[in-house]
Amino acid sequence: MLAGGDHSDSINSARKLARALHGELLAKHAVANITTTTHAPDGTKTTVAYQNWQATTLPDTTVKYTAYHPTGQVKATWGSQTYPTWNVYDEQGRQTQLHTWKVAPALTLASIPANPPAGSEATTWIYSATTGHLARKQYADAKGTDYTYIPGGKLSMRL
Repeated sequence: MLAGGDHSDSINSARKLARALHGELLAKHAVANITTTTHAPDGTKTTVAYQNWQATTLPDTTVKYTAYHPTGQVKATWGSQTYPTWNVYDEQGRQTQLHTWKVAPALTLASIPANPPAGSEATTWIYSATTGHLARKQYADAKGTDYTYIPGGKLSMRL
């Protein structure tokens, strides 16, 4: 134990200082809590609260933003020290699209759109309708990688 204080407080302070010195975030601010309620046929209800965005203040005091889908998956990222991205998922929670931009779109916390802003290029993940396995990852220029599997679901080839 250190003289004049609690050992755990000293360790936590040292960790915070080390993170700041190594360029890690200084603060996170999550706001705009949203609550959803699901009613089951048997009359029970489930209420889930989630945060639909987060602002992260970086060591240089600039801010990086992350918006979330109601499922908790990342919807969009933008702001300082990051490339703007927009993620789309299917009903099974698999990523189906990643949108990126050569010229960053104007995204704000006040108006996060339902769909990706115009001007994006999309990488698309295509899944087999019968197995659910990834069949192809395709880039905006229509080039991509095809995937095949052996019976049992193990990856066989990536072309």
